[in-house]
Amino acid sequence: MSGLSTAGQALLELLRTKPNPFAAAAERAAWLREKARVLELIAADYDVGAAAGSELAAREAERSRQAAAEALESARYWEGRCTDAA
Repeated sequence: MSGLSTAGQALLELLRTKPNPFAAAAERAAWLREKARVLELIAADYDVGAAAGSELAAREAERSRQAAAEALESARYWEGRCTDAA
């Protein structure tokens, strides 16, 4: 994976570890938190292009941050399912 950025490597690892649809709530929540972290890394990569004046990179950075926020919201939902089941 020498040609991939840190974000690219993190994304590949995230996709390798995606839980199955019947995974426990805690496992899903942890994976969603990792997804949010990876999306923030991707946004940071886009920020480099945005700093160079790319409007497309700026939009993609914002989209990645929005997706990260949605992943964190989903993680909180699944964490709530963990406490409900206990």
